Amino acid sequence: MQPGAFFREPYHFEVLARTVLPELARAGGRRIRLWSAGCSSGEEAWSLAMIVEEARLPPDLGAGIVASDSDPHALARASDAVYTDLRMARVTAERRQRHFVRGVGPRQGLWRVTAPLRDRVEFCALDLMGPWPARDPFDVVVCHDPIAALDPPGAARLVRRFAEILAPGGVMFLGANEAVPDGIAGLEVHGRAIYRKLAAVARTG
Repeated sequence: MQPGAFFREPYHFEVLARTVLPELARAGGRRIRLWSAGCSSGEEAWSLAMIVEEARLPPDLGAGIVASDSDPHALARASDAVYTDLRMARVTAERRQRHFVRGVGPRQGLWRVTAPLRDRVEFCALDLMGPWPARDPFDVVVCHDPIAALDPPGAARLVRRFAEILAPGGVMFLGANEAVPDGIAGLEVHGRAIYRKLAAVARTG
């Protein structure tokens, strides 16, 4: 998979920060869970982590992020959390100062995600089209690149699986050009390529 980019689909991150996370925080009740499905070299997962950190959720609520990919080399780069000046082009100076440590000496021109942010993200190897381990429901699922690479039947199957693992009220962010196929019950449009789960969706097996 090609390397990702920080804050790809800026509109999605704006909706997450301004609408989705505040609504989840008001609902309360349990820890918020987010999934970067197909995280590639990690930029998407760290973008989510920055948004969560900046949301200032209640201390008794908190949030955790799972980031998965099928490529072990991409996962190694993602968990290392080190990026070049070029890869950091979409990260503002304010966010660089707050969420990254700048390399010096032989590491000049490199940036590493800070330890508090790294503690928020759990990386795991997973083929999105293969079996999924049992997990608690997610409140947010983000899948920008992998779904765009699938043919329509494959994309429809993956969307159904995401719908199954979303908690009621959870939100799914897809690639900008992806649309939820007809016939997937319990989802409503929540923005451009954004869908909210209204109620439990029966498992398709």
